[in-house]
Amino acid sequence: MSILKSKTHKISKLLVVVCALALVLGVFSAGASAVLTGTYSVVYKDGDLPAGVTVTQKNDESTLKTFSEADAKLNKNILAAAPTCSDTNFEFLGWKESLTGMMFDAGDNFDEKSLNMAVDKGAKDTLEFTAVWGIKVTFDKNLSDTTETITVPEPAKVAYKEDYTVDQTLTATNYTFVGWATDARAVNAEAEYKVGDKITADKISGPITLYAVWKANFNTVTYHANTGSETTDSAVTVPVDSTKYTETNKTATIMGGGNLASTTANAATMTDSLMKRDGYAFLGWATSEEEAKAGTVKYKVGDTVEVTDDLNLYAVWQANNTTAANTTTGTTTNATTTTPQTGDNDHLYLYTLMAILSLLGIAYLAYDQKKEQA
Repeated sequence: MSILKSKTHKISKLLVVVCALALVLGVFSAGASAVLTGTYSVVYKDGDLPAGVTVTQKNDESTLKTFSEADAKLNKNILAAAPTCSDTNFEFLGWKESLTGMMFDAGDNFDEKSLNMAVDKGAKDTLEFTAVWGIKVTFDKNLSDTTETITVPEPAKVAYKEDYTVDQTLTATNYTFVGWATDARAVNAEAEYKVGDKITADKISGPITLYAVWKANFNTVTYHANTGSETTDSAVTVPVDSTKYTETNKTATIMGGGNLASTTANAATMTDSLMKRDGYAFLGWATSEEEAKAGTVKYKVGDTVEVTDDLNLYAVWQANNTTAANTTTGTTTNATTTTPQTGDNDHLYLYTLMAILSLLGIAYLAYDQKKEQA
């Protein structure tokens, strides 16, 4: 009897435990199912765009207006197609769920996990999706050196009025990449954005082109006609030196005589030209426009110079009616002209006429005096 009573007691305890477990599981099950009960109205918003820009939604289908637990489990909660924008500078980037901040492409499935996350964030009977619009950031290598092969990044899509981190970089053989600028003329010190810098939201209002800023790892020699105007400059053919002067190749031969020797080390990257200008003699080269204007010659044709920095050379000219220097021998000669000087003969005639008139006057006075004495 006592044994039977004991077994009955144990069975009763076991039943209590089983019932308790069943109750707990039922609560959790009920709680889980309570998360996704019924349907949710879906609202699509146009998103942030400049004033005057309009959006056309493509979500009129009734199936897009509600999401449900059942459809979530069946992957049937399909987001609307991409809307269109009246300004083609802006591109649809996706739908942003307002509570979770999650981004979805047009036509994506808002699955059970996503729905659960939205409910955890406070969604009750409505789900809100906002169109995110973006502009295009285009990258320009901004380097005309055809000896360089540079891979330019694909354009980036940047959310309108959101900060954008510039992480694109470029590489070249003879140049160091400094950063990016919105002006193609920017030089080393004018790089607006280094890699890792942000373009702040207030500057992202339309398409942006970023131009690479480079620092050359070599020095150059550039010749200038220096005639005083672009028009007259164009009439003078100056030498061209495309040599990249480096620590191991820094000796340049000064050109301008039209016959640079083929034995010159950098002849392959140098094009000589005989400096000619109507009415002027070419004296040589100065290192500044001021020196050239003063007639100061720093280098003559055939001189050699070590190029340790970019070297700009300005032609020194002298009018043909003045003393000119022989740039080949370094000697000074008088540049003469065979053109008659206007007015020289006129002066000679005038002096002769005045002398004749004077003599006639004196003769007349002598004659008149002799007549009175008689």
